Amino acid sequence: MNPTKPKTRLKSPSSLSLTAIGFCYFAILLAIRGPSNSGSSIAVAAPVADAVPSASQTALPTVGAIVPVVSNTLPEMSYTGIIVSADPKERVLTVKGGKFSEKTFNFGDNCVFTFLYSMMENNDGAMNDLRPGEKVKISYQKYHGVLIADRLEQQPMAYTGGVAKVDVGNHTLVLHRGGGERQLAVANDCIVVLANDKPGTLADIHPNDRVTVSYETPKGQPTAWQITKESVVSAAR
Repeated sequence: MNPTKPKTRLKSPSSLSLTAIGFCYFAILLAIRGPSNSGSSIAVAAPVADAVPSASQTALPTVGAIVPVVSNTLPEMSYTGIIVSADPKERVLTVKGGKFSEKTFNFGDNCVFTFLYSMMENNDGAMNDLRPGEKVKISYQKYHGVLIADRLEQQPMAYTGGVAKVDVGNHTLVLHRGGGERQLAVANDCIVVLANDKPGTLADIHPNDRVTVSYETPKGQPTAWQITKESVVSAAR
């Protein structure tokens, strides 16, 4: 009797089909996902921060842009100094606070301006009224490195003393100051206030009058913008 040969089990057609489908699926995944980390680079998606800003994100303000006060939660700071330059069109102001300190500000949409002199009705004004040489205090917020001003207040600079000399033609005034004298230029539109708040002119100011002179320093030159006559030191002139 011949020995019986062992039968070999053949895979069924359905098993072969499933194996082929598995290999195809794996190949498709590789094509979609790309190669593995080993021996090759993988493209990395851009960070979320580089995506197009959402409605809640705000573009950085630029110098000269019209910028509102950013947030009530930002700290309010202040800076005092002399105006170096003012550009109402670009809404930019540069202020020198000391020998080595200078800052440039953008004006916010609702920036409030307060001036000292009666030429500014109700003590309110606009950025067009700013002049180099004025002393100002600026309240501002800092947003991404940009200084945004929300309030500007002119600060007083004044001399008080007896009048030594008056030159109406050359628009100059000399005051006695601490054993010496201080000469000031007088602005063409300088306000002169006499006794009982009566308006006057430079011709109404005489030697020996005691006055308080409010001044500014355009180009470093003290210049009188308001002269208030307090009293007469000596009746003899």
